[in-house]
Amino acid sequence: MPDKTTPSGLRSFDDFYARLQTARSADYQDRPSARARSRAAFEALKGDLLELYDGVTACSSFRDAGGQIFDCVTMESQPALRGRKAAAPPDVSEGEEDPLSLEPRPLRESRRDDHGNRMWCPPGCVPIRRLSLDELMRVEDPPRPGRKDPGHGRCSPADGEAAVSPGAPRLGHRYAHASQEAPNKGASAHLNVWAPSMEVGTFSASQIWVSAPSDRGLQTVEAGWHVYPGKYKHALPVLFTYWTADGYRNTGAYNYQGFVHYGASRPLGMAIDSVSTADGPQRELRVILKLADGAWWLYINGTAPTNAIGYFPTSLFDGGPLTEAAATVDFGGETSGAGPLPPMGSGAFAAAGFGQAAFQRSIRFYNRDGEPRPASLKPRQDWPSSYSVDVQRTAAWGEHIFFGGPGGS
Repeated sequence: MPDKTTPSGLRSFDDFYARLQTARSADYQDRPSARARSRAAFEALKGDLLELYDGVTACSSFRDAGGQIFDCVTMESQPALRGRKAAAPPDVSEGEEDPLSLEPRPLRESRRDDHGNRMWCPPGCVPIRRLSLDELMRVEDPPRPGRKDPGHGRCSPADGEAAVSPGAPRLGHRYAHASQEAPNKGASAHLNVWAPSMEVGTFSASQIWVSAPSDRGLQTVEAGWHVYPGKYKHALPVLFTYWTADGYRNTGAYNYQGFVHYGASRPLGMAIDSVSTADGPQRELRVILKLADGAWWLYINGTAPTNAIGYFPTSLFDGGPLTEAAATVDFGGETSGAGPLPPMGSGAFAAAGFGQAAFQRSIRFYNRDGEPRPASLKPRQDWPSSYSVDVQRTAAWGEHIFFGGPGGS
């Protein structure tokens, strides 16, 4: 089938879907990057991807700084809705917000990609990163679209780091984090954004978690930024969110299944091309997860409806604890890798402090009434030779943490 691109140089969504329908396993399994080799795995992934995009209608597309394509799809045709009407974001505004003069750039009508496409979606459409078979074939025994792969999703801080012993396989996760046990309806923090040097097969994140144990396994909602070359084919940070209802076993997804996209200014999975520099400007995102009106909402840089990115319906948690509230809030960094551990945050230890180390500041949680409260965190760093975390409190930043480290063997 000949290529069919838009006038602005990108293959249209309709052509992408048509080519997906006729894709053959032989065209993918022999690629050097392919780790999933069986025809059965290919056919399962192809079927899942066709189902994911069935009925989706796109009005335009653009490419981000990392080369990933985003389609502006109509709100009701996005995979998480399938023709249903999206919920409107509740106004959970907390009044005056911290000014963020150095936040990474949002989408806007005047912004253009390298092909001249508008990096903006018209009203009624939301930007969703295009997921390809090539991406899914890059992991062994690949999971369904959007799921964490076997090297990046077996545990969370709330599962306990003791589950990963020093002699365990190196695919285990490592953390430097600080948490508080408290009944809550969400959490928020300002995260400064870095681009640590990463290789394919590694993963590094700065994020917040809200979680609760259940009889089916840990339930979590997670959000922040991560650098994940094996997924995105670039080493820039991206905004992400994730959920699981059963300890990462059979449920959960990055940015796709279950998550209803609502806002158009900050697409999930889009490369952030303006990051913090050592002893220089610190670029920040304020990340807010809040349970309201039967959904876990993600807001960025404010809690007004215009700051809403989207939501996870509480029905995903099938009557479990996250249907009503979480039990723990957690803040910090996470890494994973098949070889030497990758850098976390900026790559500097917590003791390096402002301008050098990664931080999360103005850390708060929302109590059972949905009211913001300053956190009181307990640090945990089980790999101090690789990563560290330091909890501090000041009048200007409230509860905050510095964290990170160079990783290593």
